Amino acid sequence: MGERESRLDDRTIADSIWGPCESDQVASDRDRRLARFFTYCAEQRPPPCFDQPSIVGHTKDVEGAIRLLKSSPLIRKDLLLNQESAEMSSVASVESALRMMLMTECESEGTVAMGSGNIYRWDNSETLVDYLGRVYTQSTPTDVPKDPIDHTKLRCYILTKDAGIKIQQTEKLSDHLYLNCGSRTKILYVFSHKAFLECSRETLKASRPDLSHTTEEALSLGCLPPKLIEETLRTYDLLFPLIGSARSRRGLQDWIKRDHLDASLLKASTGLSKKGTPRTLHDLYEDFPYWAPQLARLLEEVDDPTPTTRWERYAERRKSHRHTYKCAIAALVVAAVSGTLATLLAAVQVWISYCDWDKNGNKTLC
Repeated sequence: MGERESRLDDRTIADSIWGPCESDQVASDRDRRLARFFTYCAEQRPPPCFDQPSIVGHTKDVEGAIRLLKSSPLIRKDLLLNQESAEMSSVASVESALRMMLMTECESEGTVAMGSGNIYRWDNSETLVDYLGRVYTQSTPTDVPKDPIDHTKLRCYILTKDAGIKIQQTEKLSDHLYLNCGSRTKILYVFSHKAFLECSRETLKASRPDLSHTTEEALSLGCLPPKLIEETLRTYDLLFPLIGSARSRRGLQDWIKRDHLDASLLKASTGLSKKGTPRTLHDLYEDFPYWAPQLARLLEEVDDPTPTTRWERYAERRKSHRHTYKCAIAALVVAAVSGTLATLLAAVQVWISYCDWDKNGNKTLC
């Protein structure tokens, strides 16, 4: 495919999701911002099939699937597919369109989700609204204690230094803030397509400035729920704050340069709701209903890191109460034996001193 044809294909995908731009200049600016997003979309295309071998045909197929998803967010998947042909290519196109439009994992049957920490499959009995509600569960602060927390422990530098966590980019929002603790490494996945989130937020804000859209209304505009978008953008400020952690910012710059990531990650998001940083665990769940469990897990990891090296695992196994009890008993026995030996040695020394003092060589044992 030529460069010009590729640009037109990218713009077609963007227009089908967010609608056409008001001018070519605005469209060109959007294309530039979403360059990495278009690369992601190219990787999400359904595999070629016999009756649809061309890229152009695939684009039209996915474009139609995007329109179908936007127009039917409350229709069950099986009924949704009945509106199209029931062939496997149609199912693959709809799920591919979902991965493009929402950058959310949706594993097609018979395939393996590559590079995903969490595997999700859209059930036939679920609507698109139901599926998003299952993938992005909202927590409630009910029964969450008001224990104080230190939000600075969520900074990238602290996570790396104190917990040994490595930051890795993910192109699936459903993997954002997922901590994968392996036998040797700990990897924190961070969603790297900030420009995608901001473009979706701009579309929603143009529709309704107060961003009070329901999930159904947001999907009809090709967007994720506005609260999820805003909350995700605010997590970047916790990980890579603009002020107060120069080392975290340097880590972000190195990460962007190394993995050729979205440069907008370095910029502050404008127009976000003004909320203070959470001071208690209850505040965390209240301010971040979508991502609070993941953030709380990171705080726990900093306070009590999961062992990854052989020595760390050896030390971890000996932190149990039973092992502490055994060590206490062993220490008591050693102390008792040492005390007994010291007493005997002192008695011998006293007897020797007595014999030297008495000068009576006829005494027994002297």
